[in-house]
Amino acid sequence: MQNELEVRRWVKAKFGVRVLWIEHASGGTLGMPDCLIMAGGRMWPIELKFGCIDKGSWHGKLRATQLSMGARMATRHIPMHILVGDQANDVVWMASFADHEAAVSAGEPTKMTPVDGRQAIVKVLRGVEHRMVTGVRWAKTQKS
Repeated sequence: MQNELEVRRWVKAKFGVRVLWIEHASGGTLGMPDCLIMAGGRMWPIELKFGCIDKGSWHGKLRATQLSMGARMATRHIPMHILVGDQANDVVWMASFADHEAAVSAGEPTKMTPVDGRQAIVKVLRGVEHRMVTGVRWAKTQKS
């Protein structure tokens, strides 16, 4: 993938009408994720990024406004996720906001999970939902 637009096209091809795109405009809320994916009777906020994945880890960071929004959503039990298109190939990788936040706080890269399409992404999201419903704190149990 060559840029974030290609990541957006990949998501659109995999999810079609199941994606609601958030368009940023003057007066809009800063830090909102790029889209909402509708899956499993829920809407999942997803931030799209583009960068280099090295041995399953992403060294990139979200902007301060995105970190703030992710933290606000987490306090309301709305888990945000990050999809990163690898600049070296056409692989898309996924991580939870909580995992990214913990890695950044520790000064480490974010561990990512490769996802090859809609079913793989939905599987990750449903795993998060199950942990939320069963009372296990999702931020601590999300697998890398």
